[in-house]
Amino acid sequence: MAIGRRYGVRPSIRLLLLPFLVVVAFAGPSPRAVEAVGATFITYDGIASIERRRRRRPMTLVAPAPAAADDDDPSSSRAARTNRETLRPIRAGLVGCGTIAASIAIGLAEADHVPHLARFGLRLSSISVTRRSESKSRMLEGRFPKFVTVYESAWEVVAECDLVFLCVLPDQVDGVLADLAERGVWRREDHTLVSLVSTSKVEDLIERTGLRRNSVFKLICLPPISRRGGCALLQPAPVPSPTTTTPDGSDDDRGDDDASSSRARSDEDDANIVKSILNALGGYVECRDDSVMDAMMVTTCMMGPMYGVMRNNRDWLVSPEDASYFVGRSYLSMVQDAERDCDVNPRRFDDLIDEQTPGGLNEQALGNLHRQGVFNSYDRAMDAVLSRLRGESDGSLPPDCT
Repeated sequence: MAIGRRYGVRPSIRLLLLPFLVVVAFAGPSPRAVEAVGATFITYDGIASIERRRRRRPMTLVAPAPAAADDDDPSSSRAARTNRETLRPIRAGLVGCGTIAASIAIGLAEADHVPHLARFGLRLSSISVTRRSESKSRMLEGRFPKFVTVYESAWEVVAECDLVFLCVLPDQVDGVLADLAERGVWRREDHTLVSLVSTSKVEDLIERTGLRRNSVFKLICLPPISRRGGCALLQPAPVPSPTTTTPDGSDDDRGDDDASSSRARSDEDDANIVKSILNALGGYVECRDDSVMDAMMVTTCMMGPMYGVMRNNRDWLVSPEDASYFVGRSYLSMVQDAERDCDVNPRRFDDLIDEQTPGGLNEQALGNLHRQGVFNSYDRAMDAVLSRLRGESDGSLPPDCT
């Protein structure tokens, strides 16, 4: 150890792969899960700030999104959609304006992202945001004055938009939804709700807002969405039974065939605009139910631990002030190598571990961590996160947990 500190040598730096293996084992080694883990790790801000990288295509645990037409194909309908008049306007609203909300707003409003939205037939019309947090809302208003308007209350934001992003803290959800319901601002046929609240449940949101089933989603994303990076998690409402009673007592399939067909088209439009936005901003994985969403969310909660590993690696070196760039670049190359081909090879991370030289430094360091129970510690940390997401505990572990 003293020699390493003296000369600034860290032979175990490639052990960033360890969090990958543990998280994939937790989420399940399917190609989609592996790709989602790789895409999430590759866009954590500590790495993505060094080199931007975006997902090239959408991902889903249910069915892949339709492939986009070829940019060079003159017969493509996309060419016609580049005409501003043919693009569907996005009237977005952010209830709550923290880091994630601001990242979504930047992703939508950034000038460089206009052609990416247009590719999916969309254009930004406006963004309404609540004032809190004021530093974020003021930044957005100053940076994008053409699009952003700041309001004092949630109901004003909802009244001014069609696509609502709910970005408040879990303990604020009840009060916000109760106030919106009391004011009667929800427009059942017009509003689409996307909740970024980690503890929210789609069925509960449908019941409390009275919105159509296919107009309500849960979304989990990370700040790199502002740069079209990362891989979001999207959960739609479960497929309803043939006749589903809505909160107002009506049946979703009541009425003649024309009315039902019109509703189906409207529901499809709501889903398409959300998925198209996510496609334009980097890609997404569609989670079919709460259990899949909760498990996949654990990966996004490994951002802090990964930063901790990087900081620990940096601080172990002789000159931490000079080592950050080296550590960041080294980890970036490892993550990119791990992410490559993992959409078709669920054992990509295992293969990389198997490539370690027998008897070499990396293999030895890996074995040392195994014997010291590092992987078991990761498992317990992820179990605790999942327990909190499911409302089974507060997610804390005792100091002497072994």
